[in-house]
Amino acid sequence: MKNKIIIAIIILNYFSFGLISQNPGVSPSTFFYNPSKYNSAFIGGDYTNLNLFSRHQWIGMNNYFESHAFSVDMPIRTITGLKGFGFSVLQTRGGDGNLETLNLSQMTSFRILIKKNIWLSMGLRLSYIHSSINWANLVFTSQIHPIHGTIYPQPSIINTDIYKTNTLSTSTGFTLKHQYLHKTSKNTITNVIGANFEYLTQTELTSFVNNDINIPMLLTFNYGNLILHNSGFIKSIESAVIYERQSKVNTFLFGSNITIRRYKTFEKNLAFKFGLWSRISKKDSGSLALPSALILTCGLQNIISYNRKKKSSVHIDIAYSYDLEIIDKFRPGATHEINLFIYFKKNNKKGKFQKNQYGF
Repeated sequence: MKNKIIIAIIILNYFSFGLISQNPGVSPSTFFYNPSKYNSAFIGGDYTNLNLFSRHQWIGMNNYFESHAFSVDMPIRTITGLKGFGFSVLQTRGGDGNLETLNLSQMTSFRILIKKNIWLSMGLRLSYIHSSINWANLVFTSQIHPIHGTIYPQPSIINTDIYKTNTLSTSTGFTLKHQYLHKTSKNTITNVIGANFEYLTQTELTSFVNNDINIPMLLTFNYGNLILHNSGFIKSIESAVIYERQSKVNTFLFGSNITIRRYKTFEKNLAFKFGLWSRISKKDSGSLALPSALILTCGLQNIISYNRKKKSSVHIDIAYSYDLEIIDKFRPGATHEINLFIYFKKNNKKGKFQKNQYGF
C-alpha cells in the first residue's frame, strides 16, 4: 500500500509540474493585450493599464484548464531610469479542480535612451507560486476492483500539506524599441524585439516530494510591429512573432491584427479589431511541426470613453479569441479567451509620436 501511494505521488508530481511547465491556460493568445505576460519589460507603457483575463482551454475534454488573471501596471517617470511598476494575480485550475496554481507577481521596469528614438528596457518580476493537489478526488490502484471498479476506500494519509508547493521565483526580460514617423503618411511605427527568462531562479519553500522539484526555465523571444495610422479608415495594424522554449518543447505564436475606425456608429471613438494567428508546437525530437492551433481574434476599442474635465480620460476595450486546437491527431477541443482592458490616460499636449495602450 505504501509503495502504491509513493508511486501515485510521483506520477502526480510528474503530471502537475509537466503541465505547469508548459503553462496550460497561461500563455494568452492575444499578445497585444497581454505583452507583460510574455515579457516583464513591457510594464510601464504610455498609460496606466488594468487587465482582466479569462481563458478556458481544451473545453472538449472533461478535465479542461481554466485561467483567470488580474493585472495592473502604470508608468513612473519621476525617477531617472525608472519606467513602470505593476502587479498581477493569476489562478489556474485543471483536472476538475484537482490541480490548482496561484501566482502572485510584482513587476518593475527600467529604461534608458540609447540614441534618438531607440530605448532599451529591462523588467524584473518576483513571483510567489502556490500549487496544490486535491487529495480527496484522487483514485489509487488499491481502490479499484478488477470487476466492480472503484469500491475500496482511499488510503489514509497523515499530513496532506505535503501535497502543496510554495515557490519563490524571479524572472527578467529585455526589450529594444525603435519608434519613428513615416515621412509621407505621418504614421507612428514602432518595432520591438525582446527576450524574457521566466523561472530564472527558484527557492522551494515546500514541495510535493523532498523539496527537489523545479519548474524548468521558460525562454521567450518576441518581435512586435505596431503601425498607428494618422488618419483614414484603418486605425492600426499589429503584428508579432513569439518563440517560447521550455523543457525541450518549442512553441511559435505569430499573426496580425487590424483595427478599423467606426463608420456611422453611435460612439465616435469606437473601433473594431480583427486578427488571425497561429500556434505551432514541436518537441526537439518530434516530427515535422504542424499548426497546433488556429486562432481567430476580434474586439472592440473604446466601447466606453469618459473624459474627466478634459484633463484625463478612461477607455475600455474588450477582446475575444477562439483557438481551434489540434495536437497531432488528438483534438482536445477549442479554447476561449476574453480580455477586458481598461486604460487611463492624461490628456497632455500631444507629443511627436502617437501613444498606445499596449506598453510598446
